[in-house]
Amino acid sequence: FSDDLPKIAGEPYKLEQVITNIITNAREAMDEKSEKENGYSKELIFQTAQTKDEVCISITDNGPGMTEQQKTKIFEPFFTTKEVGKSTGLGMSISFGIIDSHQGRIEIESSEGEGTTVNVLLPLIMAIKD
Repeated sequence: FSDDLPKIAGEPYKLEQVITNIITNAREAMDEKSEKENGYSKELIFQTAQTKDEVCISITDNGPGMTEQQKTKIFEPFFTTKEVGKSTGLGMSISFGIIDSHQGRIEIESSEGEGTTVNVLLPLIMAIKD
C-alpha cells in the first residue's frame, strides 16, 4: 500500500477480514481457472489510491470473472459461485456489512472470462459524517 495515503477510521481486524475475504475469493477463482486452462498464469494486483474524500483499495485478479447475474447477487447472504459444500456464501455479504458500517462501499468490476476488480472505498477521517 502507498505510504502517503491519508488516515481512515476503521476497525483493523474487520477491515483485515474484508481484504482476506476478497483475496480468498480471487485465489479460489484463479485456482478454478488454472484447472481448466493450460498455460494460465495467475495474477493478483493490489493498488491503493486517494480521491477527494476516500481511500480506494483495489484488488484485481485475472480469474474467470463473473456474469452480470452473478454480479447482481454477489452481496446476498449464502450466494456462491462455488460447488455445494465448497463455500458458505457469506464472505462478500459479511464484507459488505463491515464496509457499510465504516460508511464505505464496495464496487465490483468484472467481465466473464477476463477477471474481477473489487474496489473497497473508505472515507477519510475528515469526511466521515455522523
